[in-house]
Formats: sequence, C-alpha cells, structure tokens
Amino acid sequence: MASNTLQDPLAQLRDIHVPLSPEWWPPAPGWWLLALVGLGLAALVVSHAWRRYRAGAPIRQAERDLERHFSHFDEKHNAKRELANGVNAVLKRVALVRYPRSEVAELSGSSWTEFLDESAGTDQFSSGMGRVLGDERFAPAFNFDAAALRLAAQYWVEKQRGPIPGSVGLRDRILNIPGVRAAVAAASAGNSASRETHQSRLKPLLQERPTQRPRSSEPAEGQAQ
Repeated sequence: MASNTLQDPLAQLRDIHVPLSPEWWPPAPGWWLLALVGLGLAALVVSHAWRRYRAGAPIRQAERDLERHFSHFDEKHNAKRELANGVNAVLKRVALVRYPRSEVAELSGSSWTEFLDESAGTDQFSSGMGRVLGDERFAPAFNFDAAALRLAAQYWVEKQRGPIPGSVGLRDRILNIPGVRAAVAAASAGNSASRETHQSRLKPLLQERPTQRPRSSEPAEGQAQ
C-alpha cells in the first residue's frame, strides 16, 4: 500500500487552499484620498449654505421691520411721513449690506429711487408709489397710498434675496482649490481631443460609403399596362 502511494505522485499533492479574503482595514491609499476629497467638498457645501443663511439674515430682518412699520401705521393720525421715513430706513439698511457702501450711503432723492428701480428691475420707485421715498418725503403736502408703498417695498426686499453681488459662488470656490481648475481644463481638453479623433476616423468611412441610386418610378418592361 505504501509502495502504491510512493509510485503515484498525485497522491502526494495537498488540497487547494483558498486564499484569505483581504481585510477591510487599513484601506488602500486611494480610499484615503477619496475620503479627503469628499470631506473637502462637504465642508465647502456646509460653508456655502452657512454663507447663504447669513446673507439672508438682513432680508429676513427687513421683512419683519416692514411688517412692524405697516402694522403700527395709523392713517387716522396722519403718520404717513413717519411711515415713509421708516420704510426708507429699512431699504437703506438692506442696500448698505448688499452693495458697496461708497455707492449707496450718500444716495438720496431721485438718485436713490433710481437705484431702487435698477436693483430690483422695476419702475415703482421712479414713477410708482415708491417715489415718495425720494424728494417727495420733504414736501409740505405729503400724501400717498400706504398699501401701494407696502407692495413696492416688499417687492424690492424680495428681489434682494440670493448671493450678495460680487461674492464668490460655490462653483467658483471649488474651482479655486489648487489643482481642481487644471484638472477640469485637462478633462475638457481630453474630451475635445477624443471627439476630434473619433470624427477623423469616421470621416473616411463616410466618404467611402457607396451612395444608393434612387429607384426609378417608371414601370419595368414586360409589365402589363
């Protein structure tokens, strides 16, 4: 029996050992790099959301102030001049936050109402009821429609939502990360080169493709008329 075992070399082979599955820790270097990139992008998103929330704080405060001014307004006591001054102060505070102080602080009269129109894409402050926030506030005879002024002021404040003019958006902040802009440019250049190569390969094939002759509409010979 022992001699048979020595003569048969296959009987001396050991069973196949299945290799152990790779451990999940520590991860490969690529996973560390991917985790760092993900954390960086998450931090940028959170920072961008926080900036947007802080940028909207003056708008929310202005909405509350306008509501307070108009809710306390009593037309019977002829407090329209006080109301107009309060609304004007609210809009000026928002403008000083969202626009350069050097361009807004000294605006008054017609230049102020023109700015309000331009910054909201309207004409309510030059030809509508919002004009009372200009030179008319200082006229001896002063009267206006409080409801119309309220709509104009609320419309202007609503139009000021969104990123502050001149601020850097999330996309630009990501592109400003060292190496990201170059990588995006390289990827775009690679896609363009690949597209041109593909078109250059297809062009000879399209030129060599035989054109199909149009079928004749005349009846063939031998067919019955």
